[in-house]
Amino acid sequence: MGDADWRIEDADWRINDVEASGARISIFWSRICVEKGREFAHTLGLLGDTISVRRRMEKNCRQLEIGRFGMLLVGLTVLVVSFTGSAARGAVLDADAFKHYVEQFNAHDEELTVQHVPNAQAWAFLEDNIPLLECPDKDIEQTYYFRWWTFRKHIKETSDGFVITEFLPKVGWSGKHNTISCPAGHHLYEGRWLHDPRYLDDYSIFWFRKGGDPRRYSFWAADAMWARALVTGDDRLPQELLPDLIANYQAWEKHYRDDNGLFWQVDGRDGMEVSISGRLHPHAQGYRATINSYMYGDALAIARIAEKAGRKDIAERFRDKAATIRRLLQEKLWDPKAQFFMVLPRGEDTQLSDARELHGYTPWYFNIPDTDQSVAWKQLMDPKGFYAPFGPTTAEQRHPGFAVSYQGHECQWNGPSWPLATSVTLTALANVLNAYQQDVISAEDYFETLKIYTKSHRRRREDGRVVPWIDENLNPFTGDWLSRTRLKSWKNGTWDAGKGGKERGKDYNHSTYCDLVITGLIGLRPRVDDCVEVNPLVPEGAWDYFCLDRIRYHGRWLTILYDRTGQRYKRGRGLRVLADGKEIAASECLTRVTGKLPNDVSLGLYVQEGVLKKGGLPYQGVGANYFSLFSRLIADANDTSSLANLSVLARRDIPFVRFMAGGFWPVDWQLYQTDRQAYFERFDRVVRCAETHGVGLIPSLFWHLSTVSDIVGESLDQMGDPDSKTNAFMRQYTQEVVTRYRNSPAIWGWEFGNEYNLGVDLPNHAQHRPPVVPRLGTAKERTERDELTFDQLRVAFVEFARTVREHDKTRVIISGNAMPRPSAWHNVNENTWTRDTDAQFGAILLRDNPDPMDTISVHLYPNAKGVYPGGAAPVEEALSLAAQHAARAGKPLFLGEFGAPRKFGDAQEQEAAFRRFLEAIKRHRVPLAAFWVFDYDRQESEWNVSPSNDRAFLLDLVSRHNREVRIKP
Repeated sequence: MGDADWRIEDADWRINDVEASGARISIFWSRICVEKGREFAHTLGLLGDTISVRRRMEKNCRQLEIGRFGMLLVGLTVLVVSFTGSAARGAVLDADAFKHYVEQFNAHDEELTVQHVPNAQAWAFLEDNIPLLECPDKDIEQTYYFRWWTFRKHIKETSDGFVITEFLPKVGWSGKHNTISCPAGHHLYEGRWLHDPRYLDDYSIFWFRKGGDPRRYSFWAADAMWARALVTGDDRLPQELLPDLIANYQAWEKHYRDDNGLFWQVDGRDGMEVSISGRLHPHAQGYRATINSYMYGDALAIARIAEKAGRKDIAERFRDKAATIRRLLQEKLWDPKAQFFMVLPRGEDTQLSDARELHGYTPWYFNIPDTDQSVAWKQLMDPKGFYAPFGPTTAEQRHPGFAVSYQGHECQWNGPSWPLATSVTLTALANVLNAYQQDVISAEDYFETLKIYTKSHRRRREDGRVVPWIDENLNPFTGDWLSRTRLKSWKNGTWDAGKGGKERGKDYNHSTYCDLVITGLIGLRPRVDDCVEVNPLVPEGAWDYFCLDRIRYHGRWLTILYDRTGQRYKRGRGLRVLADGKEIAASECLTRVTGKLPNDVSLGLYVQEGVLKKGGLPYQGVGANYFSLFSRLIADANDTSSLANLSVLARRDIPFVRFMAGGFWPVDWQLYQTDRQAYFERFDRVVRCAETHGVGLIPSLFWHLSTVSDIVGESLDQMGDPDSKTNAFMRQYTQEVVTRYRNSPAIWGWEFGNEYNLGVDLPNHAQHRPPVVPRLGTAKERTERDELTFDQLRVAFVEFARTVREHDKTRVIISGNAMPRPSAWHNVNENTWTRDTDAQFGAILLRDNPDPMDTISVHLYPNAKGVYPGGAAPVEEALSLAAQHAARAGKPLFLGEFGAPRKFGDAQEQEAAFRRFLEAIKRHRVPLAAFWVFDYDRQESEWNVSPSNDRAFLLDLVSRHNREVRIKP
């Protein structure tokens, strides 16, 4: 960052003095204007207070708490992702066409409980986070948006991060934060399609590390987390939780597996009270297809996660466990006479239950049964079996124990229809139709069952109005929400607080619907590889069109559409699958298709024959410096304000950010040194959020010149020794970061640090040694060994670049240097402040960015004397000279910092100066630039540009510039 008054040419270069907790600290050579409150926040005593301020930014008119600068109001558009830009290239549907559904849901709703996203912000949240669906069946379309609307209600922010609830009111049988493990598998299957990964990341961790109780009820945790990874394409979190998942599995084995090898469960702990089979045991304990299928699924998922983690021993052990469960489930719970999976009561010499119950389809949820066992599915469409107009029923209707009762327990599983069981059944049926060769059941049956399930999502209010509704269980013949009818007059003719109070089951979150539409009806079958498989279960001739759009899948944006005539979407007749707007699979009829995701996902920015490229095309664009994007999370894991603001940039068509990808002072690296897992969990959130919003990242790994040397206890001259502790630390951190994120589409390039070239070869170096601030972790004194030369710095640059290139063969490598001092050549060669010629400036420019760094980095600001390297004047001429030298060297120019501060005058004068910069960038074809600085309240007095301050117009200027220079395929 540059100060307009910064004197880069003066031999009597001024030293800035600042107050820090009563101590006077001499700040050396760096252009880091302390009076503007930049990186020296610690010195000013602000870091601990200001960075830790929790700034919550929520959709639509949310407030941004900025500790020292008051409350700023953020407008309606702040957090809406721009799906017309890079965030969802090639989007087909207009989100606003579906907003009316949410408006209707809100209008009809009695909002009794408010959690993270209230009704008023529901549409902003959904527009930002869900795939869009259009189809001719408006009941299915409406219910799809209704179920996302209700799911949103259950996102709850807690001191342990986000969790997902089952009931909105507090219920007595829940655990910490009102969580219940029974529906958690459904939460993960349904929520895996949300664009923002934070909610399920936190929720997954909560169950095992933040006080969750994962074994209070049946819960297929490992399977659900693996299923989510198949959608995101990111299995890092399951790998991190692998020890927890194994320990959880072993605890199930210890307490719930008998000597016969089968797992047992109480029907109520399966979430299935008062079942017919439960009556066969005094405590309703039985070897059930449910719990044994869940344990099979978890064993197989753990094996797959272990394989990805390189733990073949664990993988083999758990594959053996899965094979054993599969064999025992088929041997002991399959009734060949009934041709169904039944319950075996716990105990010796017991007999299988004689009741077919809907949960007997659970083994197909995990693809366990053999093909010949598909005969069980004929019961689903049999009116004497499970078929009903608001079904399916939870027990076969021909059994004498079948009942639909308005007496006794409100949660009965001896006949009523339960969305929980229906969603398991439909997921299982989709597996049958995708993986089994059978002629018992068809796509038409799936379609009809889903339509029945859809029809059940209704309630006729007392005023006669029919509104969308989801509750606990319902009468399969009338559609009445049975448990609600029981509970609303439970005690003295009204609701009972002991039962959960008023409308306990309203918006009940213990089933899936949207996942059934996505993976079953539309037919996107998540896979571990980069093959996109789509097999719609919409029967041929049933619909003339459908479109599922803005699907976030493996870091890409997918669109699946069907257009019988080709006239609705103008993409051709038939079934089409698009990735980032490009067609990857097609068929003229509704049938299974496959296509490969584009293979440039990990390229980011790269240099080819001296040209900066992205995705095979030359690239031009202006981004933002988002200095504190990661540092806020380092200081406070709960401060997600910077992550939320990434969507602002996406909305404004600002494609990438440069940010400090580590600590500034040594103390800021303590989390990395003491709890690396927690450190990278926070870094992961930055990368995943950038992926979600389609914003590129250029992490600057070692921002402050003296910090790493101070951490390892060496002087700065050790940068010149490739075997020093300083270079070893830098290599280690570089390798960790690059290998962890090299497969992320969000990473555009790698930068070493910030303006290191300004701290070398100074004629009056003794006066400008690095600062001494021991409380921030610096050395206690400085000597002549801290007077860095470029020859020493070059070693560190090259070591960094070689390490990056060893692990990432393509992305650009950037020094992060500023524009050289006007006297830099004479500084090193003559130890004077004589001005450099243009040729000398060019030589220094190339020296400052040595191979294998493949870009030229400069930071450029207007200064009071108007003196620039190479004799250039004004500032636009300096940029022109830099661009010419970069072109001759065959290295693209990165203008890493530029800007127009408030001191230039009023808004009109600031705008004029900023426009001149943008015009110069365009005229000289600078491929990459980033303005200083976005969302950084410590520089509110001069440089900060935020969506809510009076300099927000600069964002519009950048957005307009990017649209003008964008190179289109």
